[in-house]
Amino acid sequence: MTTTQQPHIVHEAIDERQHVRTRVPAKALLIGNTDVIECQIQDISLGGLGLVSEQPLHEGQLFKAQVTLDIHNASLNLEVDVKVVKQRGEVTGVAFIDLTPGKRDILRYVISAYLAGDIVDINGVLTVMQRENYIKQRKTKADNSRDWAGRLKAVLGTLVYLLVGLGILSALGYKLYLYLFRVEAVQAHVDTNAYHLNMPDNGFARFLLPPDQLSVSPGTPVAAVSGQLASRQELPEQLPALARLSAEERALLLGEQPLETVITSPCDCDVYYPQAATDRYAYRGDSLVHLLPKDQPLTVKAQIPYRVIDQINTIDQVSLQVYGVDGPLTGDIVGTRLLPQQGTIELTIQPDTPLPRSSYLSPVTVDLYRGLPFGL
Repeated sequence: MTTTQQPHIVHEAIDERQHVRTRVPAKALLIGNTDVIECQIQDISLGGLGLVSEQPLHEGQLFKAQVTLDIHNASLNLEVDVKVVKQRGEVTGVAFIDLTPGKRDILRYVISAYLAGDIVDINGVLTVMQRENYIKQRKTKADNSRDWAGRLKAVLGTLVYLLVGLGILSALGYKLYLYLFRVEAVQAHVDTNAYHLNMPDNGFARFLLPPDQLSVSPGTPVAAVSGQLASRQELPEQLPALARLSAEERALLLGEQPLETVITSPCDCDVYYPQAATDRYAYRGDSLVHLLPKDQPLTVKAQIPYRVIDQINTIDQVSLQVYGVDGPLTGDIVGTRLLPQQGTIELTIQPDTPLPRSSYLSPVTVDLYRGLPFGL
């Protein structure tokens, strides 16, 4: 008995496909290990390509493919990895391997645009690709209404920032003013035309004034100093004269007997002790007592750098701050003196307010202002 075999016919609708095919004007260049094959693209989908090639392709072969989409006068190139999966007559099916999301989106846009008829030229492709696929969150109008507490807080915050800004601006302006118009003294102290009683030679100093006596009149004994009279005999003819002296005179001349000298006050003065007024041994040149004439006012001696000598004539305000005296003082420059060894100029400043006698030799801060009145 003869059996008639019916052909296996599958309707196209039953052969379901995962991706939609479309025909586009494109070509592909397959690059293998040893050869390069140029193919025409029969159809394209997101899963792969249908190629028409003059050279035979075998299932399982792997290629690097360069897909060129011809759109009027422009070309769109994609580089992908493909694998030969099946042969359908003259058409060879190849599948994409590890297609990146960006390249997949480009293919999806091109295929969708062709199916919808949106592509006219390359600008159409770009327009389709720039369409937004996600809806942005709708903007809502912020609620700027505030209650009285919020408004008060905002006003106070603004006021604080304003005050801080004004304070910083004022500080910067004042610093700039000091930089441009202030001359600062290197050092300064209170001084006067005093008598300095110093030790004439090495010896013993004995103070004759009571501890609570702070002023003396002319001729008042202030201190007594004792020392040995230094004498040297160098010439032979001096020996006979030395032999004619008595024993006491010879001992005094040769420094074997101390000689005491009493120092008296030359003026009606205030007494200042640089060190404690205690009897002690002192060396030559040590300062024992300073006598300050009562008819001489206290002044300020200030030293300024020599490089600012040209600015002395422009100084119109002097500010003084004496250690131990409350409040700032003002004064006038009454004298100048050059100190070559220190490289400075010594200014004699007369304060507008008399200084107390107790501030003698006290340190002073001196600021000289020029050009503009002090404090502006």
